[in-house]
Amino acid sequence: MHLQLESVSAGYAGADVIRELSFELPRGSIGCLLGPSGSGKTTALRAIAGFEPVRSGRILGDGRLLSAPGWHVPPEARAIGMVFQDLALLPHLDTLANVAFGLQRWPRRKRLARALALLELVGLRDHARAYPHELSGGQQQRVALARALAPQPPLLLLDEPFSSLDAELRERLGQELRRILQQRGTTALLVTHSQQEAFAMADVIGVIERGRLRQWDSAYTLYHRPADRFVADFVGEGALVPGERDETGVVRMELGRARCPTPGRPGAVQVLLRPGDVTHDEKSPVRATIVHKAFRGAETLYTLRLGGGSTVLALLPSHLDFRVGETVGIRLAVTEVTAFENG
Repeated sequence: MHLQLESVSAGYAGADVIRELSFELPRGSIGCLLGPSGSGKTTALRAIAGFEPVRSGRILGDGRLLSAPGWHVPPEARAIGMVFQDLALLPHLDTLANVAFGLQRWPRRKRLARALALLELVGLRDHARAYPHELSGGQQQRVALARALAPQPPLLLLDEPFSSLDAELRERLGQELRRILQQRGTTALLVTHSQQEAFAMADVIGVIERGRLRQWDSAYTLYHRPADRFVADFVGEGALVPGERDETGVVRMELGRARCPTPGRPGAVQVLLRPGDVTHDEKSPVRATIVHKAFRGAETLYTLRLGGGSTVLALLPSHLDFRVGETVGIRLAVTEVTAFENG
């Protein structure tokens, strides 16, 4: 399904939770709404699914009007699948019956064959007769996914699908889910507060805050070219350091100079530096004092204070093993940076 939201506002008790939300998700792609709790992610998903009416704007699926003020296609007529945060598996039914639950109108033989094929796809055919309480959290997530995919929906919505799982399992299942969706050519939209989950799954990510979409872009662009300070702070790690932008777009800062490809007025700016933008170089004239270090296996994340008082982050090979309080040479490892105007 080709999904379009055009200036959609929706909410509860007379108040808008999402405001003027606009984005487009092409057929067969995977999108994500990423934001903190209370930002409106789930409200947006419920409006798309048809569980909440819209106050203004339009929602379209393959050009068909699904929602608008005074027009509302009910959820069951939208051909949209949904995986809820609580999974909503039926405890009295085994895995096979849970997956086949939404196929009651299909002939029995076809229904069972479809359910078994989906269990094979998610790697749970050997657990067809197991009940939900006999499965691990990750296995229950797969059953919920298989059940949602069973009716072959053109669009699949996922509400915080891995929130109850640990980080390692969340990332692994996210990659598996992406493979399954791509294999079936299913358009999907998930909501999450985890950027790792978003990065692992989505082709395009929308950062949402207080009901407004701040940026709708690829993970790479969100990380390296955030549209504003909220996106810069929410997506990835980094630090803002003072700088000065000239008429040519070159930014000068204590660490050196770099180009800023985004347009802006000359003057004082705050420069976003990611941990990978700073590297160790004992030949560099720029010195910094290590104030904190966090071991991450192959790499260590250092927090460094520059002579002017600013702090930056640097992700360096862990075999260097500098001490807190030690002064080291550092330099920029990039030629382009993102800068925000002061104020």
